[in-house]
Amino acid sequence: MGLCLICLVSASLSAQDIHFSQYKSAPLLINPAQAGFAFCKLRITANQRSQWRAVSVPFNTFYLGLDFKIFQDRQSKNVIGGGLISYYDQAGDSRFGTSSVAGALSYFFALNDFQNHYLSFGLSGSYNDRSYDYAKLVFGNQFLGDKFDPDNYNGETFLNRGFRFVDYNAGVHWYYRPDDDYVYDAGLVLSHITTPPQSMLEDPDVKLDRKVTLYFNAEITRPDKRTISPGVYLSRQGTYTEIIAGSMISLNGVNPGHNLSRFQAGLFLRPVDAAIVMFGFDYQQITFGISYDINYSRLRSASTLRGGFEFSALYMFHKKKKKKPGSIPCPQPF
Repeated sequence: MGLCLICLVSASLSAQDIHFSQYKSAPLLINPAQAGFAFCKLRITANQRSQWRAVSVPFNTFYLGLDFKIFQDRQSKNVIGGGLISYYDQAGDSRFGTSSVAGALSYFFALNDFQNHYLSFGLSGSYNDRSYDYAKLVFGNQFLGDKFDPDNYNGETFLNRGFRFVDYNAGVHWYYRPDDDYVYDAGLVLSHITTPPQSMLEDPDVKLDRKVTLYFNAEITRPDKRTISPGVYLSRQGTYTEIIAGSMISLNGVNPGHNLSRFQAGLFLRPVDAAIVMFGFDYQQITFGISYDINYSRLRSASTLRGGFEFSALYMFHKKKKKKPGSIPCPQPF
């Protein structure tokens, strides 16, 4: 009975992918077609999320990604990009966790001669490991009357403590910057193309559902140096739907003498679930972000509105030589 319960819980946990409220700060995780699309030699992104600490053992997610341009054709302006991704996710008392390592490859088509309009296609493949620690679980047979004995035989047989699988994603990304004051980008992604098996009991009918993701973002810079950055993110996986929509407001040129060039604040909503308060700032070549989910779902009586913190950092390593005008600008992470 205990093993069956673990398998059911594991299946429900794996039915949804990891997710970040700051979805723009993990571009390769969202869409492999964004690999290499940066006005820099190398882009490194890192995210950490901790959720549901007020309700149970917190769910923790750690993500690291790096991407770069492999080749850029000077005549056609087309670009080949690459990237590497790694994340670790852990949930619940059993420490049900997923470790993943992935590689991404993209190809950007220049839609004009001004290097401000691109359409890209990308693919990614990942190697994943899912496991749990049954020693952290408690079973009825370990209770003797009103006393708990962790050394007492739990009456369960654990045949499989984890499994490994390979996964594939594909996406399309569109980018357009008509002038210095307006930037638009959008994407369409199909994840888990081969629907890899996910059963602890090696049941071939239990598979990871395909996921379809859509997103649209914009940046509008006003004469007063403020930038408004609305965005919407939508994903559908099996019976689960996630929507994030809102906007950031940025104040540029805050304190350039102290290397603080931009401050951001904004509000996003995940309907029927949470309000997301976000802040960010640029310090030298690093963009830092922090957000908090205010939970107002049906779980709010237990969570007392507490959702979880999320932190992000983006670093852009530039070449030493002077940047050439017209090179691909790096989309901002909010």
